[in-house]
Amino acid sequence: MGVIFEVDRLKKEAQALRDILLKYKDQEPDADLCLQALDPIIQQVLDGKITAPIPKKDVSCGYYFTEGSLRPIPGMLDTYANFDIHITGMDTDESRKWFADMRKKI
Repeated sequence: MGVIFEVDRLKKEAQALRDILLKYKDQEPDADLCLQALDPIIQQVLDGKITAPIPKKDVSCGYYFTEGSLRPIPGMLDTYANFDIHITGMDTDESRKWFADMRKKI
């Protein structure tokens, strides 16, 4: 089964990530830091300039969402994960099943 890459969906995920980072940037310094780091990629997505997966190394700030200060913020990890998995080409039927199973365990 192949990679699922839907540009319109990626645009929605990019906008959602920007929105949640904007919402918390004044309360959480790492949200502002990640907004500054990720916004160029987010803007490229929104402008339709990214139409295929990009390397994982090009998507920064993962630590802040998975283990750092942004993880406890409601919706932050899921929003980042949706964006990251899709933009890096890790969105497959298998990964969707795995994440669905993991969410059931939480």
